[in-house]
Amino acid sequence: MMDFPIWQPFNSEWWTFVIVFLAILFLVGISEITHQLKLWTSETNRKIVHIIVGLLVSITPLIFKTSTHPAILALIFVLLNGFAIASGSFDGIHSQERVSYGTVFFPLGFLITVLCFWNHPIYIIIAMVIMALGDPLAAFVGQNINNPKKYIIWAETKSFEGSIAMLVSSIFLTWGLSLLFFPEKQASFHIMLAVVTGITATIAEGISYRGSDNLSVPILVILFMELFILKTESGMALEYIKGVLPIIFIFIIAYRKNSLSENGLMGGIIMGLLVFGFGGFLYLAPLFIFFILSSFLSHITNSKVLHQAKSLRRNIVQVYANGGIALLLVIMDHFNPQPWIYAAFLASVAAATADTWGTEIGRLSSKNPVDIITFQPLQMGESGGITLVGTLGSFAGAIIIGITGYLFGISHIIIFFIITAGFLSAIFDSIMGATVQARFIFPVTGKISEKKIINDQKGYLYTGWHGIDNDIVNIFCTSCGPCLLIIFLNYMK
Repeated sequence: MMDFPIWQPFNSEWWTFVIVFLAILFLVGISEITHQLKLWTSETNRKIVHIIVGLLVSITPLIFKTSTHPAILALIFVLLNGFAIASGSFDGIHSQERVSYGTVFFPLGFLITVLCFWNHPIYIIIAMVIMALGDPLAAFVGQNINNPKKYIIWAETKSFEGSIAMLVSSIFLTWGLSLLFFPEKQASFHIMLAVVTGITATIAEGISYRGSDNLSVPILVILFMELFILKTESGMALEYIKGVLPIIFIFIIAYRKNSLSENGLMGGIIMGLLVFGFGGFLYLAPLFIFFILSSFLSHITNSKVLHQAKSLRRNIVQVYANGGIALLLVIMDHFNPQPWIYAAFLASVAAATADTWGTEIGRLSSKNPVDIITFQPLQMGESGGITLVGTLGSFAGAIIIGITGYLFGISHIIIFFIITAGFLSAIFDSIMGATVQARFIFPVTGKISEKKIINDQKGYLYTGWHGIDNDIVNIFCTSCGPCLLIIFLNYMK
């Protein structure tokens, strides 16, 4: 395997940084001119910039020794492109028929890859080349083929033809680069790596929304390449496949039972494959206990409280709002193992379980909830409300995950910290729900809800901040658990 970087143009990497930065600015300037002259469509203009910039950043591991300069470069363009979208400038790379934040997601995805995976330069190169070439090809095919067969997994229409183009191009790009960077490997390795990577990139692109594939494709491609190499080199590939089949089956059952939407199903399977692959049963069991018991509890409360019946189908955002932090900790424990990570993982799952159980069991209360801050009565289901029954349910949820940790050999004192962190995080969730989470009032009915639109009627902001919805609050909740756990562990020293 070759050493990186393979070529450093200047003694100081700052000069290389300046050249790359100016090259991208020059390209953006040219795109503005071609847009003003209307030499081609705005979408074509954007794709040309996407391809050239993507290929340019894909070679950064070849010319930079450290991640500092590529990371600064990415951060600059995250901020510049975000400002451009907000101000309506740089139409040459932003003007298009559909709403997209791809020009922000692209440098953000690159920023995450260089900060987290710089020690795996081959992964970065392959992922960014796929993003640079495969994604535009998929869009081109999908937009130009006659009578494409369309599908929707999330909220954006895709075409089967475009997805096939993404699959085929990703497979061939990965195969070619694999031959270059892994010349010592057998042909079967190159083929299987290419197929796994192609399928990953295609699924990530298929479930994207408003340009989020610019973020999800490179990250998922890197993770599944690492997972493939990990299992093949350890001789555990067959055992892994045997283990993931029940995971997929359970998620399909959950989908058939209306516990997951189509995109929630795909997101859950991706999470399950990564958690099991990097963490094994030790990490998978607590998450499945949370998911299965919480889904079962939701079905029970929905049948018992018909006048408060709600949709049980969790979408991909809800799946990752509850389990994303836990997944992040699993990945961290693989790439940078630390003794505290598993306990922090359990604390995050305990927080999600405590919050979910508090909500579901609280719906069974015979009394209306009260605001956790003012103790004023609230409508059932209103954000920031608590009941005695729901509070006990939160505590029970945290205990369940604590017991799970105990069965895996965690000490009594750590279990106590995990339960406490999970329960307090659920309380924190309610506090956020009562203060910063957006709640909307509907003048006609007087109803207050966290939803902005109900039955085609628009609500008006009543309390909280725009943009802070229940999913954002859940992310804070599941982040709070590990943070509290770390504080408790430091206090114990």
